[in-house]
Amino acid sequence: MIETVSFRNKAVDIAAHPHLPDDSSENTKYPALVGIHPADGVKEQTIGHYAERLAANGFVTVVYDSSHQGESGGEPRLLEDPATRVEDAGLPVASIPAQRAVSC
Repeated sequence: MIETVSFRNKAVDIAAHPHLPDDSSENTKYPALVGIHPADGVKEQTIGHYAERLAANGFVTVVYDSSHQGESGGEPRLLEDPATRVEDAGLPVASIPAQRAVSC
């Protein structure tokens, strides 16, 4: 089962899934990536499948639903705002160094 975590961009909660290597250990450091879904996509679609494969190959990978998309909040729904998408991408990037299993 994939854990759901959240980040906050202004007044919007961003839903995310961190994917860890199957054999991950708190004593081992792993390279990390953030995956961003295409317009009208969600974290469980294409980018989620890439995240699973990357985790299987030793990467910590975080994927998320952009503001106004999927499980993330924001009104109106399905809004595509390029500036907000860039802000959303910075949230998981900023959180990655806090993960003990990540090599920075």
